[in-house]
Amino acid sequence: MAVTFQRVAKVAVVLAQNFIAFLLHSSQENFSHLVNKIQLFANEIFDPNYKKRETSLGHINRLLLEGQT
Repeated sequence: MAVTFQRVAKVAVVLAQNFIAFLLHSSQENFSHLVNKIQLFANEIFDPNYKKRETSLGHINRLLLEGQT
């Protein structure tokens, strides 16, 4: 299992509202919402298909190399 940039970005977008709310209004309620959402999405940053399928970059590279022949 590996962490990918796309997965981290996806989770960051989901957490953004709660993080902003906590920064603007540092209350226990906002902190609890943020922590709960982090716990909910913590496993989403790990790619279960790591090294089991071709990466996007590898796919593009393969297509470029196939186009040269």
